[in-house]
Amino acid sequence: MAFYHAAVARHIQPGDRVIDLGTGTGILAAFAARRGAAHVYAIDHSEILRHARTLATANQVENIEFVSTHSTRFTTDEPVDVILHEQMGDGLFDEAMVANVTDLRDRLLRPGGLILPGIFEFYCEPIKVHDHRLVPFIWELNVHGYDYSCLERHRPQEPGAYQLVS
Repeated sequence: MAFYHAAVARHIQPGDRVIDLGTGTGILAAFAARRGAAHVYAIDHSEILRHARTLATANQVENIEFVSTHSTRFTTDEPVDVILHEQMGDGLFDEAMVANVTDLRDRLLRPGGLILPGIFEFYCEPIKVHDHRLVPFIWELNVHGYDYSCLERHRPQEPGAYQLVS
């Protein structure tokens, strides 16, 4: 949450209109409201929204409108300045993040508005699930007597790169 707190402090200005997409417990909405956003729409279609309301009240956070709906059904009278979200799930794309964010962007974000976060880096780490599905490093290959082991000396040397996990 430190990243989000810093991003909100840096990018949300007093008077901004903000959507917190998939608000969950409402913490991003609270960060934006405390920053002085004129209006924060905290959108979620799950039961957690009632906890978000309770948390906002207990923490004396105002200027949040909690909206129980799917984001594709949400509308406002005027465009918003910022779309906040934390819809990555465990595998970055688990919660239809791209579809939901782009839908709101196209319908409700003002021209030049901001999406936070607006860029991601996706890393994959190779794992061995089954012996017959093992994808070896190139230097581990021996294809019909054509030995790739000489390439091992050229693999990246930075700490943790290509580290095998048993």
